[in-house]
Amino acid sequence: INAEYGNNVLPEEAAQLNDKELANFLRKKAVEEELTFIESVKVILSQDKNHLTEKQKYRLIELFKDMAEELHSKKFYLSHFTHNEFCQYIKTFLTDLINNGTVYEFITENFTKYINFTQQPGNWAGSSELIAIGSWLNVDVCAYGNDKIIGELKYDEKGNILPYLTYKSENQNNTKGTITVFQCNGGGHYKSLVFKE
Repeated sequence: INAEYGNNVLPEEAAQLNDKELANFLRKKAVEEELTFIESVKVILSQDKNHLTEKQKYRLIELFKDMAEELHSKKFYLSHFTHNEFCQYIKTFLTDLINNGTVYEFITENFTKYINFTQQPGNWAGSSELIAIGSWLNVDVCAYGNDKIIGELKYDEKGNILPYLTYKSENQNNTKGTITVFQCNGGGHYKSLVFKE
C-alpha cells in the first residue's frame, strides 16, 4: 500500500507485517473505524437526521447496501428473495428506504450482527469497508467496476468507465494519494489499480 499510494500511508506498526497479517490488521482497523462512525451517527440520529452531512449520508447508504447483502446471503434479511430479486428490490426502493428512515433503523438494529460476520478472516470487504479504511488512513478512495447491488456500469461521454464509488477524505490537498480498485468476478473481489503518469 505504501509503495502504491505514497509514503507513510500506513502507520509504523504495520510496516513489517506480511500480506496475511496486513489484511487482518486492515480488517480490524476498518471494523474499528465503522464502529466509531456508527456511534457518531447514532448521536446525530437521536437528535435529528436532517443534521447528517452529505458525506455521512453517502457512507450510510453504502453501509446499508453492504449490510443488506451480507444479511440476505446469511438468510437474515429478505430471505424469501433470490439474489437477483433482492438486488432488484434494493435498486427499486433504495430512495424510499432512505426517505422513510428504514435505512437508518436497519443499520442501527443490525450493525452488531453485520460486524460479527465481516470481521471474520476470509470475509470479503465491501464498499463500506473501503470507505472505512480510507477514512482511517485519511486518503481518498475510488472504486471502478460495478456496484454489486445496483449492478450497472456507468460511462462518461467518451465511453470511459466511471467509478461507482468515490470517497473524499478530510485530507484537503490529497497529499497521500488515492486507493483505487477495480471490482471483479461479479462483485466483492477487488484488484488494485495503479495508474501510470
